[in-house]
Amino acid sequence: MNGPVYYLSVRWTHAASSVAVNGVPLVVDAAGGGIATDVPINLWLPPGENELSVFLRWPTHAPYEAGVAAGEAHAYLHDPSADVPTPALTLARFEWPPPVGPEVYPFTIRLPMPIKEPPPSEVWDQAEVLKELSEADRGALESLAADLIGALRAGDAPRAFDLQEYKWRETARAEYKDFERVRKAGLEQLEWLAQRPGLRAEPLSTEDLVFDLAAGGRVALVTRSDARSPVLLEDDEGLVFELPIYAARLKGRWTLVR
Repeated sequence: MNGPVYYLSVRWTHAASSVAVNGVPLVVDAAGGGIATDVPINLWLPPGENELSVFLRWPTHAPYEAGVAAGEAHAYLHDPSADVPTPALTLARFEWPPPVGPEVYPFTIRLPMPIKEPPPSEVWDQAEVLKELSEADRGALESLAADLIGALRAGDAPRAFDLQEYKWRETARAEYKDFERVRKAGLEQLEWLAQRPGLRAEPLSTEDLVFDLAAGGRVALVTRSDARSPVLLEDDEGLVFELPIYAARLKGRWTLVR
């Protein structure tokens, strides 16, 4: 099965930036050193209203200079005839600097992103819609991150995959891929990671965790206070690995969904 594929293109220089889809930061350049990337966003587009948001601030290490910062955030429908991400239809687009008026930092804008044909997904119908997270919710989310860390440190790639199976099924569904092929590739990645020499994890601290709701209250995001993932690992070669924690409450149980 084939269907529409959506991308977010971000090009930015001389400004620290965070670009989010439905409240989920997908492209972040916290230092403002410059970024150029195209990321698929099918997993983050539910039926109904969607939103592109951009946050800019001047880099803390550089004196302000007018007219230097430039860039754009562009969400679009991909042209299926192209081999590389290519816009066929713009969903939302924001360019910097503004055509009129002075540059102002920090700056935030939210743009509607209408989508006629959202990608297939089950989580948007199955996830409980929450207005806030209770202490029990926060504890369950922290435990989910700890379980994933524990499986990887124990070299138990199948267990790490099982914790993320819903996520992988959703990935296959939203990106029109065969689940068994996605499963095989995902398991191979986890096996490689779990066998890294001297794999160790940055300790989890409840006080250091930040919890947010996004996607209309359907998805919880968990990060450390410095915006890094709770699942933060490093091996003896100095390679650092992060696995994001995006979870939803499905029939009362917190599950990794993205």
